[in-house]
Amino acid sequence: MGFLGAVHRLCNWAGIADPVGVDLDLGRQDPENGWRPILPIPSDAPPLIRGGGASVQIFNPKRAGERWEWSSWRPALVHPYRSADGEPLGYVLRVMTKDGKKFTPTVTFCENAAGDRRWCIVPFARPLPLYGLERLAARPAATVVLVEGEKTAEAAQRLLPSMVATTWPGGSKAYRHVDFSPLRSRRVICVPDADPPGRDAFCGRRSQDGKRVPGILDLVTDIAARVRLVEPETTLPEGWDLADGEAEGWDTAQALAWLGKRLGPRHAV
Repeated sequence: MGFLGAVHRLCNWAGIADPVGVDLDLGRQDPENGWRPILPIPSDAPPLIRGGGASVQIFNPKRAGERWEWSSWRPALVHPYRSADGEPLGYVLRVMTKDGKKFTPTVTFCENAAGDRRWCIVPFARPLPLYGLERLAARPAATVVLVEGEKTAEAAQRLLPSMVATTWPGGSKAYRHVDFSPLRSRRVICVPDADPPGRDAFCGRRSQDGKRVPGILDLVTDIAARVRLVEPETTLPEGWDLADGEAEGWDTAQALAWLGKRLGPRHAV
C-alpha cells in the first residue's frame, strides 16, 4: 500500500496517530488559538446543557473576534464521549438549523495558556477516541458494530443489543486520526453509510495523485480478531444508515436478517 499507507497502519496498531504532529494526508492541523481540551472534564466544569435543554454559551476559537464567536443551541441530540472508565471527555451535539441542515460540533471543556477555562468548539486531541468506550470495556466478548455517526451508533445499539455499537467523531474523513486500539482482538462488523464517502472511509480511496489512502478495514484488520463488511444495497437512498432502518420500523430480527444477508467474507488486506 505504499509508504504512507504502511505508516498509517503501524501508527494505528501502536495506538498513536500522526507521528510528530504531522498530518500525512490532510495537510497541517489547524491549531485552535491556544485552546486545548481538558480530559477528563473536571468535576467543577459547568453543565453544558441547562435545564431547559439549551446549551450554555459556547466559544468558537476559530471565530474569535467575529459575530459568531459565541453560540448557544438547543440540540436535537447530545452524544457524550466517555473513557473506558466512564469519565466524561466531551460531547458531539446534533443541531438542526432552520433550513433543515444538521450541524454536529464537537464540544470540549478547554483551557488556554492564560488559565482561562470554558466550553469550546474544539475537537478531541489526537488520536481521537471511539464513541462508547465504556460499553466496549464493559462487554469485552461482544461483537462490535462500527458505523458512521453517533446517531447511527445509538440506533445500531438499540437494534442489535447483543452487540456493541461504536463510531468516531469528526465525520467520514476523520477516521485516519482515530485510536482503534480498543478493537484489538475483537470481532468487528463494519457498516458504512450508503454513499461514496461512507464506502471510502471504510474501504479506502485514491488520492488526487493516484496513491491509495487506507480505509478503516485496512487499519482495523491488523488488530481485530475478525473484520467483516456489510455493504448496503445500491438501491437504498443516498446516505441511508441503520438509524434510517430504525425509523422505518425495523426491529432486532429485521436488523439481524439484513446483516446476515449483506455480510461479506472475512476481510484481508
